[in-house]
Amino acid sequence: MSVRDFVSGGSALTAEHLALRQAVRDFLADRLPTEDLVTRTESGAAFDRALWADLAGQLGAHGITVAEEHGGSGFGWVEQALVFHELGRVLYAGPYLAAVGLAIPLLAACDDQEARERWLPGLAAGELIATVALDTPMRDPLRVRREGGAARLTGRLSHVMFAAQADVLFVPVTGEDGAVSLFAVPAGAGVSARPLASLDMTREFATVDLEDAAAVPVGAPGEGDTVLDLVRDRAVLALSAEQVGGTEAVLEMAVDYAKVREQFDRPIGSFQAIKHTCSRMMLELESARALTEHAAWIADERPSMLPAAVAACGALCSEAYAQAAYDALHIHGGLGFTWEHRAHLYYRRAKSDELLFGSPGTHRARLARWICDS
Repeated sequence: MSVRDFVSGGSALTAEHLALRQAVRDFLADRLPTEDLVTRTESGAAFDRALWADLAGQLGAHGITVAEEHGGSGFGWVEQALVFHELGRVLYAGPYLAAVGLAIPLLAACDDQEARERWLPGLAAGELIATVALDTPMRDPLRVRREGGAARLTGRLSHVMFAAQADVLFVPVTGEDGAVSLFAVPAGAGVSARPLASLDMTREFATVDLEDAAAVPVGAPGEGDTVLDLVRDRAVLALSAEQVGGTEAVLEMAVDYAKVREQFDRPIGSFQAIKHTCSRMMLELESARALTEHAAWIADERPSMLPAAVAACGALCSEAYAQAAYDALHIHGGLGFTWEHRAHLYYRRAKSDELLFGSPGTHRARLARWICDS
């Protein structure tokens, strides 16, 4: 059994885990062949709502970590990471990371049963799309106008993932006392999202303007920072699993090309420079895979250690993916630099992901602080 079939604590992936991984891979190969990746991206039809619904309806992919009482499967992050891995392999362009990697963990972490009952069933069923304004830059603090048990928000949020597609946006608001509270802002009057140009053409971001937008408090007042820390850990874990999938995809792409591209009457894969590059890519891939699977196991079994595990993932997986995408592009030579080849889309995703929830240096600093505090 290879390294990839292990999680942590001596536990191997079960037959059910492998079946889940294969089911997702087969589904995506049929519905999102990577050969059409550039064409889909150019056409502007990268996000397919029918596919989004089928991911939930046929595979139950949206509700893996959602409790059964809210329409989910009640599984853990070992299973969830397998799905993120497969989506990363094909550069899935839908709001799965936003909804499943951000919004669902936020609702799970909040002390608000009413909010879970209101939003989780729709998210698990693929009927709703949600996102979280996590670590988004703001020119000015959001302004809150209270109306009994509800509120009205005014302000601007930038670089919110898939905000233009979201049915509900979860927003942190800092009060006058410095405490952070969370609000749910349904799409509608007073909410406008303007898509932003991004290096990653397969992951959408938007600037959101709130103008006296209706909002509902989520969770206990002042618990926002604690909840967002928990959300950030799951988000980094989800992103790391995607990055491992992307690293695996570009390595396979590079090796396949090196087998058939000939120079001096022999495959370029026989040259030492190409061999060493692919070997290094494989080493980084397996290191990132083992670390991410370990973190997924920790998320389920040792959650108090998760901040350290995901900090390590954030540092290693980002750099491994970026370097592998760079190397794969160069192994393809001139072909890799053409618009028509999908190599540049993986490189764009890798470089964008490197900064999405913090740079590798930020994650190393988090890990160092955790070790010192422990």
